[in-house]
Amino acid sequence: MSVAKKGKKLSEEHRKKLSESGKGRVPTEETRRKISESEKGKTVSEATRKKISKSGKCRIMSEETKKRLSEANKGKIKSEETRRKLSLANKGKKHSEATRKKLSESHKGQIALNKGKKHSEETRMKLSEYHKGMKHSEVTRKKLSESHKGQIAWNRGKIGIYSVESRQKMSVSKKGKKASEETRKKLSEFRNSPENIQKSRETRAKQVFPFRDTKIEKQTQEILANAGIQFEKHTSIKIGDRYHQADILIRPNKIIEVNGDYWHFNPRFYHAEQQVRQRNKTIKVKDVWNKESLKLNKLREISYEILVVWEYDLEKNTEQTRKKILEFAKF
Repeated sequence: MSVAKKGKKLSEEHRKKLSESGKGRVPTEETRRKISESEKGKTVSEATRKKISKSGKCRIMSEETKKRLSEANKGKIKSEETRRKLSLANKGKKHSEATRKKLSESHKGQIALNKGKKHSEETRMKLSEYHKGMKHSEVTRKKLSESHKGQIAWNRGKIGIYSVESRQKMSVSKKGKKASEETRKKLSEFRNSPENIQKSRETRAKQVFPFRDTKIEKQTQEILANAGIQFEKHTSIKIGDRYHQADILIRPNKIIEVNGDYWHFNPRFYHAEQQVRQRNKTIKVKDVWNKESLKLNKLREISYEILVVWEYDLEKNTEQTRKKILEFAKF
């Protein structure tokens, strides 16, 4: 019978009937073993492989089949030869946009299989060697940059995440290294870009300087509070693309600047051409006066009224200065 039927092809109808009759059947463990033994050593032709490849496309495995395959492959480790063959077979292949989308959707919410696992020393060395000299393309760098925008660094604000040993290793690895001329140029361009400068200004506008109210600021605040006048302290006001932090703001448009004799150079004690050492810098008195005058004039241009109160007046002419402050503050 076997010889007589050799070479004969089954009709489409016959193949369909066989397919329907076999549906739902699960081969026994013994049958699967026999099939496995009988197939060992057989070589599949290129034509057959193509047919199998085509027939397997768009097939969807049942949940039960997937579960069985998963259980069967658990704990199995591919040989070095198999891994090499798979690597060569997949070299240069790229997933289509549709496939990438499906993979992305299927992985959402899943926990990585290697989460919490640590690579052996040998594996880490191999990975290190493999990645040496590799550079991302301009397109990849752009994509990575876009994907990371708005994200908070995983180690931001975390203290002690690296061991003492790790910190020492990192320190040693960076010693003697210098950024290339190209890298320095890029960093300089980034820091001095109009967007970054404006961002720095806005960040600085939210900071309070000094961190604590000075003695003369507290004294001025007390004068206003005792008179029942509402005010805001250390309020940032935008002037063009810059910000000014008003010592005291009385809504809607009155500012009181409380100046220390040393820090703002009271004209009673300093002359314009005098040079003074402040914060490890030698500065000319008239430069500070010009800068402050320009700032106050810009505030006046946008309808703010300004009163400058000096430390000397608060200490030596207290009552007269108190009356001056209250007269200015009242509408």
